[in-house]
Amino acid sequence: MLRVQNGERIPTVIDIFVDDVSSRYPNSGALLEERLSMFPRVKKGFKILERSSMKVSGIDGQQIAYSWTSPSFEPEVVVTREVYFDTKGLIWHLSLDSSETRAETAKADFEHMLGMFKIVD
Repeated sequence: MLRVQNGERIPTVIDIFVDDVSSRYPNSGALLEERLSMFPRVKKGFKILERSSMKVSGIDGQQIAYSWTSPSFEPEVVVTREVYFDTKGLIWHLSLDSSETRAETAKADFEHMLGMFKIVD
């Protein structure tokens, strides 16, 4: 069942994934590069919108934004922002999905969240 939120079929969702550094992914950059090589095969209409370096909680990281079309929401376009960084043997991957029409508002909210994000010991 598809729920409509604020007139949008595509919900705005933020996910946070944390995984141990491993031989497969020795750092967050390796994870990002593998995902970028896979996306054109698994995400219909995949298009990189931007890619940049950034800091999260004072830690160097990378951010990408891309658009794609999900089979669940065709023909609407999903805009995804992903941030990757690693610290203390852990790889952090933060992700935001939103509709194309809400992308700028969602980006501002995501950036606000990232600005307040703190890694605690």
